[in-house]
Amino acid sequence: MRLQLGPCTHCQRTRQCDQGAASAPSPAHASVQPSLNLYALPRRARQCGPAADRRSPGPTGVALAPRRLPPQNGGMKEIPSPRLAVRALILHDARLLLVNAYAGGVSDLWCAPGGGVERHQSLAENLTREVFEETGLTVSVGALALISEFHDPAHDFHQVEMFYHCEITGGSLRDDWRDPDAVVSARRFFSAAELADLRFKPDLLAEVAFSPGGPVRYDPLEVIVP
Repeated sequence: MRLQLGPCTHCQRTRQCDQGAASAPSPAHASVQPSLNLYALPRRARQCGPAADRRSPGPTGVALAPRRLPPQNGGMKEIPSPRLAVRALILHDARLLLVNAYAGGVSDLWCAPGGGVERHQSLAENLTREVFEETGLTVSVGALALISEFHDPAHDFHQVEMFYHCEITGGSLRDDWRDPDAVVSARRFFSAAELADLRFKPDLLAEVAFSPGGPVRYDPLEVIVP
């Protein structure tokens, strides 16, 4: 006979044990006190995710699965974790490659090529895929240079972006290249002088791109712009 127990006080998942095991918890759970408030702990200490996604957290503690809030009105409310994206800082002949990632060119805002991270691929693999889709270029991924983040306070949207120095290993910009997702409408290289009159994000983009070899920089959280 097997007994169905309530959520584990360590990981908040439902577990089973043999009859009589309820009075003799397994070593993995023996040290956990029933009154422990897991939501007061750092996120890494309670990073289990929903039952549909039971991946172990990565070495840096980053998780893309939804996380859970304390019970409200008898249930668990799920909110999405910040979206993770990777972007490339590509210099060629002292000019920086940027893209306009607005279908139809509805905005004059430019950014570095890249996009959202997909599970089960490395950050470098995600970045090389995104750069090729948006520009037709193949690149090698180098050192991390910048981390930035932005959000929409009115909605559950928050994105964290990691920028890497990259070098072109193949291809060239072509006017007839089309982004398969039909998001990027333009792509071109800009000199440092041209960037002075260009609207781009994040604010530290140009400074970091034209200063390779420096420490990793952080561009603080800001509200998303149109």
